[in-house]
Amino acid sequence: MAPKYNKLFITRLLPALMAVTSLSGGCRQYQYYNQADFVHADSEHLRFSRDKTWQIFFKTTFFYPVRDCFNPDRISSVLFGKELQAKNLTETNQVPDSSFYTNRNIAELSPEIIAQGPNQGPPPQGPFKILKIKDTGGSRGFLGKDSLGQKFLIKLDSPDYPELGSSASIIGSRIYWALGYNVPETYLITITGTGNERFDGQRAIASKFISGQIRGIYKFDWVSDRREFRAMKLAAAWLNDLDRSDNNNLAAQQGDLIKFYILDFNAALGSWQGKPKQSWQGCQYRWDIGKQFSDMLTVLTLGLWRVRPCGQGDPAEPKSLGYLPLKFDPDRWYSEKPNTAFNKMTFEDALWMARKIAQFTPAQIKAIVDQAQLTDPAAAEKLFDALLKRRAIIIQRFISQVPGPPKKP
Repeated sequence: MAPKYNKLFITRLLPALMAVTSLSGGCRQYQYYNQADFVHADSEHLRFSRDKTWQIFFKTTFFYPVRDCFNPDRISSVLFGKELQAKNLTETNQVPDSSFYTNRNIAELSPEIIAQGPNQGPPPQGPFKILKIKDTGGSRGFLGKDSLGQKFLIKLDSPDYPELGSSASIIGSRIYWALGYNVPETYLITITGTGNERFDGQRAIASKFISGQIRGIYKFDWVSDRREFRAMKLAAAWLNDLDRSDNNNLAAQQGDLIKFYILDFNAALGSWQGKPKQSWQGCQYRWDIGKQFSDMLTVLTLGLWRVRPCGQGDPAEPKSLGYLPLKFDPDRWYSEKPNTAFNKMTFEDALWMARKIAQFTPAQIKAIVDQAQLTDPAAAEKLFDALLKRRAIIIQRFISQVPGPPKKP
């Protein structure tokens, strides 16, 4: 190496690479998030994000993927073909209860309990008072208070697609709760008493304000070595839930502990923020660098290079269900934006989640779908059928391939 280039490497490039490498390994202050069970409010390791939506998009789409290319553990994993295991497992390779997660025995939950899901308090009761009209996000709504003084974020269905977003929110919240995640109480309501003709009489979702002191947003990148967040990718794939991003994470202080929630499920099933998904969603990221590169190769090679389609089948009908394919490839399912935790999911992580998904009985799933109160019985039946078929694909992909214990002679 020529002297001037050697000097340039030492003084400029090497420090830059070292900085990126240190970031790729994760800051020490965030290792606590990956290993702690119950997070205390007085912990010196607590951090919360102030990133705006555009910053989250930029970091997840561009910065984190480039950063992780310099991660020594990832490089070693690629070279030696050894998957990096989660860092929050017990000695028996289980996920402990924590501020992030609660183990629930799905097989022991009655259909009635699983249909109730996270809803523990009294349901919202009208009339409702508007505190603030919702002016962000993809759904109409408002921040409101019911006659009992309870505060809710209330979202309406799109007038062109009634019941689509609300049914996705109800079903998503129940399934994630049963799987062990912290989700807010979520109710299906008819709005009354606001005095606003845009809202009164409309079907809507009411998400109860999380109790305690809201501390801020936490990042998937900070918890990407926890099995429950890695394996969440498979749960999201089952539900076709595209919007598992930092925007929908929230931490609250309850007593001396911090509790970490996931929010907003109206991008699940066939819904994308209350409107039907497009056919490419679930097959690629919204800004997919890999697909753009593949498309360019296809053009340059005159079609000799082609990427196999993602394998989604026909969507469930009727159209009121949005776009929810009955078939999909769990290995090639994509959320809306890259997710560091999802990208780290190992086969063991996926198998752990697949076994949980397999515990759901048809009666439990039926009870959850019934909570959506779809007015068309045929639509409810189609939605129930789609969840069963997508669940069967996951079981076939991950559980059926695992050999059982050897039989005794």
